[in-house]
Amino acid sequence: MLSTYFARQVKTLILFSTLFLTYQVAAADKPAAAQNKPSAENLVIGQLLLSNDPGEVEFAGELLEFAEQIDQRISDVAAAVLYQHYEHTLPQWFNMTYALARGIGSTHNARYLPFLQNVLQNSELRHLKNLSKHAIARIKGDTRVLGTTFSPESVDLADIHHWLKAQHQTEPSAALESVAVGDDLEAVFAKLGSPATLGLYDHFLTKTDLAKQRYKELFLNYPYLGEVRLSRANPESPLRVHKVVEAFHIPEGQRITTQSGTDYETVVAYFAAQMASGVYLTQRDAYKQLQWAGLTDARIYDPLQQEIEKRLPAMNDKQDVDEVAWLIKFLAISGNYRYLTFMRTIANDTRNDKIVQHTRIGIANLHVYVTWNKVLNRNLQLAPAGQLQALRVYNMLSGPYLPLQANGAKKLVQENIVNPQITELAFSLLNQYGMTADNRDQVNLTIWLARYLVAHGGEEGIALVKQLKESSASKKVRKSV
Repeated sequence: MLSTYFARQVKTLILFSTLFLTYQVAAADKPAAAQNKPSAENLVIGQLLLSNDPGEVEFAGELLEFAEQIDQRISDVAAAVLYQHYEHTLPQWFNMTYALARGIGSTHNARYLPFLQNVLQNSELRHLKNLSKHAIARIKGDTRVLGTTFSPESVDLADIHHWLKAQHQTEPSAALESVAVGDDLEAVFAKLGSPATLGLYDHFLTKTDLAKQRYKELFLNYPYLGEVRLSRANPESPLRVHKVVEAFHIPEGQRITTQSGTDYETVVAYFAAQMASGVYLTQRDAYKQLQWAGLTDARIYDPLQQEIEKRLPAMNDKQDVDEVAWLIKFLAISGNYRYLTFMRTIANDTRNDKIVQHTRIGIANLHVYVTWNKVLNRNLQLAPAGQLQALRVYNMLSGPYLPLQANGAKKLVQENIVNPQITELAFSLLNQYGMTADNRDQVNLTIWLARYLVAHGGEEGIALVKQLKESSASKKVRKSV
């Protein structure tokens, strides 16, 4: 009788094990099915995760948290990025790590439990510890996927990058007009295909005198077609088109299909030669011109890195130290994270205080220029002959950053750039900021745009400027326009 009881128990155990194994295999197969046909949202999240921009990676974490279905390769990338930053991170990356922890918890995938336990034990950020604890509880409380244990070292980000790049293909018959207000991300991809590039605008709109409303826009850039922006003001709603923004006008017959021989290539070659000259004064002059150029091309900055590597161990006097310190700061305007490791190595390993100080300043500036250059260099390679600087100024004025807008307005006047689209944009910005300008960037933007519209805005422009001169809240604006 006892043997019969044990036999039944063994039989029950075998049956239970079989059912559990079947569930485990089936659950583990779910991400694989998604991998074969990555959704538009998965592709976008993957690109944002690999952008190295803290704001864009943070947004990817937010999308990951609310996505209905996530390709496991994408959630693995999110975990790999968190792995790179959770122990020793810069303040500007804090929110990014928080968003990634929440996003990983929302996968309900038990493969991330050991990794999240590691984050919980080793992170120095108290809030990240709490979010990791919450993510662990969320996965344990509702485990939907039982995959093999996640290993950060097994994720090859270069392979993922190539995989994502292979998905980029604009539909041959695509037309920007086919995208309608209200379309979601999947609809845009279905109509236009995958974009060549994408990025993020992060806006603060004044809702009342005492409160500001923040919303984010994802912009998808389709060469020769234009730009589509999708808004996600409500964190619980899907990305939807709220307006379609036309590209900077490129006249028919002047569209450039190759970089060879374009203004862009000429400019890159010029600055590359300046930086490779080995003459400090020549390099300094190039730096002054590159500050607002938005150029991130390694052909310009690799020679500068080589110059620093050559001069750093050979410094003999104060002049050598001063010049090398400035060369390191010059490298920051590249807005290219390929130089971040090099700069961090200098900051950590060099004993000269001035070099260390300038390198740390350079690293901080590099993060700023990563964001700014994405605005400055948008579509520069497509600029018609003679329109490179006009397009750059248009990018500055139409972007989301007031310091760039103010500088763009100044260049507009100083370089006598005239363009119908820029004139229309100048009216829009002046109506937005002119009457209520209350900080330095808004005031400077208003003054330079007013000068532009007096010269190129016709009677309407002159009337608007007269109104500002009489009624603007800024004394400096009333005095200067």
